[in-house]
Amino acid sequence: EGAFIMSLSMLFVPLLAWPLFGLKPNRAFWLSLPVAVLGLFLLSWNGAWHIAPNQLWFLIAAFGLALHFNFNSQCSAKLPPMLLTTLQLFTAGMVGLLLSFFLEAWPQTISLGTWKWFTLSVLLATSLRYLMQTIGQKKAHPANAALLMLLEPVWTLLLSVWFYHESLPFNKIVGCSLLLAALLLYRIPWIQR
Repeated sequence: EGAFIMSLSMLFVPLLAWPLFGLKPNRAFWLSLPVAVLGLFLLSWNGAWHIAPNQLWFLIAAFGLALHFNFNSQCSAKLPPMLLTTLQLFTAGMVGLLLSFFLEAWPQTISLGTWKWFTLSVLLATSLRYLMQTIGQKKAHPANAALLMLLEPVWTLLLSVWFYHESLPFNKIVGCSLLLAALLLYRIPWIQR
């Protein structure tokens, strides 16, 4: 369910672009918003409405991702992708390093194998992927770039059912379906006009 809540960032992109950049949401946004709210309500329904802490964190993260998409779209039009990627990864790395330094216990030694995997994950899984995303986002409207992430929750759900044998109660299945429907409704071309 967390991936479906995170996918709401696609709807939050135009909502945040409105006060930030004066880009008013289109008609499809206003039609899909109540469907998304109902889906979110059903996800958090357990006999009574209660939003779990993890759901709240996913919702906050979805707003953060939407904020990132908006600013990244603005900056990617003005800055070279490599520079923008470097600045963002450096900033995120330094913030993470500072938080880790003050909030976590560090081991006395770190094995060479750990450093190898760390380096590979930084260079390939993070930097290269992020550079490709930034280059792609430079050529896309913020809402369209967010749409590319649309199928992530579907794959996450299918893989969690397949690998971890997770099961969802009926209300959560309906909630996830409504969230996906809201995202699809938002992208229907004839409604966007």
